[in-house]
Amino acid sequence: MKVTHEDQEYLRSLLWLNVKYQETYNEVYDHVLTAIEEQPDTNVSKPQAFDAIINSDFGGIGTLAQLEAERAKIVSSNIRKKQWQYQLSYFKLPLLLFTVLLAGSMYYAADVISRKTILIIVLSVGFSPTIIVALRGMIRFFNRKHQKPSIKDKVIEQIGCLSMSLFNLFIFLPPLFVSDDNYKFFKQAHASLIAVTALFFFIYSLSFIRLYRDEFKMQLAS
Repeated sequence: MKVTHEDQEYLRSLLWLNVKYQETYNEVYDHVLTAIEEQPDTNVSKPQAFDAIINSDFGGIGTLAQLEAERAKIVSSNIRKKQWQYQLSYFKLPLLLFTVLLAGSMYYAADVISRKTILIIVLSVGFSPTIIVALRGMIRFFNRKHQKPSIKDKVIEQIGCLSMSLFNLFIFLPPLFVSDDNYKFFKQAHASLIAVTALFFFIYSLSFIRLYRDEFKMQLAS
């Protein structure tokens, strides 16, 4: 069956109203167009033909939300596992050498340079994932009329924003466990604790950047 521009617009509108993520939109749109072009010409209208294909191959337009939810769980699990593997790689050769050197450098720096400078360094590193996803979110905001949210974007945003939440814990949580109400972690904590904290945020941020680069390189390639 020959598909006209008007038919394509109808299918786009149908899917735009009934799917949440761009991945689902692209997959169903391409699948339906390919399937209908392979069918012989009949008296069946294109909207009816579209519905028939969606019903037979996807279980109906109403089940797309359930399929999306299942896919989102799988994608989220895979991405988070990859991030965890990237983090663990810094404790295995050859990156273990970098980790040891970084930990030693931060321990030395915590005793030599001002704690305010250490705070600025850790703050910059720790917030870098949040800044990256915020910039990407701004780009997606201006493209929201032409592109739906991505499952990958949602998961990456959650991972990126988590670094900011974790940093806030290091600022506001320690005073709850000491008698000094004015306790400042980055100012008063032992150098070893500062080194471990800095190391954590360096590894988290570097792992995130590797994850971000890989996931969206794969998205471009596909």
